[in-house]
Amino acid sequence: FGAYLNLYLKNDPKEAITLTITDAKGNTVRNLKDTVSKAGVNRIIWDLRYTEEEKLNNPVKSGWGGSPLRVLVPPGVYTAIIKANGQTVETKITVRGDPRIKMSEQDFKLKTETTLALRDQLSQTHRLINRTDETIKQLTELKQRIQAAGSDAGVDKSTQEQIDVTIKKLREYEDEILRRPPPNMGYRQRPRLKEEISDLADAVDGATARPTQPQMNRLGELNQETETATKQLNQIIEENIIPINKKKKNLPQVIT
Repeated sequence: FGAYLNLYLKNDPKEAITLTITDAKGNTVRNLKDTVSKAGVNRIIWDLRYTEEEKLNNPVKSGWGGSPLRVLVPPGVYTAIIKANGQTVETKITVRGDPRIKMSEQDFKLKTETTLALRDQLSQTHRLINRTDETIKQLTELKQRIQAAGSDAGVDKSTQEQIDVTIKKLREYEDEILRRPPPNMGYRQRPRLKEEISDLADAVDGATARPTQPQMNRLGELNQETETATKQLNQIIEENIIPINKKKKNLPQVIT
């Protein structure tokens, strides 16, 4: 399934072949790299999907979901730009809708826009998770440095207690709001923001119909929940991390 792009190379490529897909407005849809092509006839396949969401630095292993969200493109004309051996070639790709599916152009457009909005919300949630994990890591390392330095660290006991409180607060924030904590069993734990967004995106992207009004309403709610989660993390940083940094100016700062 997808667009098959065949190309002939006179010589083995000295570096990866790049494939860029753009839409009718010139917006980038997908960037791909091919590192296996050799001299002769080669084939690159585009799966007719957009670039996935931003990745998690430390994903929780689970058999429940977790696949990248690559949104299916709507019918239209796309451009494939291939760069290989110092040369650039372009070709047009026409994507047509399944004739068995009764959807108008506006239906396809709304479905794509909705799923892409959910993909962007998922990316924002992943950024919050990555930021939280990195902050916890830095705080943990700071605590270890202080303990190793002892009195030479110049940090009083109250600051060490503040670090413990902040680590606990960040872990609760991530576990209760952003994503299910391990063991991450879908039927045993309520979905958090990450799972809610992923589930709705899968439902909209996998349907052969325009998004329903309840799905559109939920999209708006999830957007607000994502913004609220962002404000909550910023509040923790302002109320907890900044005061810790001010108390330990002679030690490396926690970067958020």
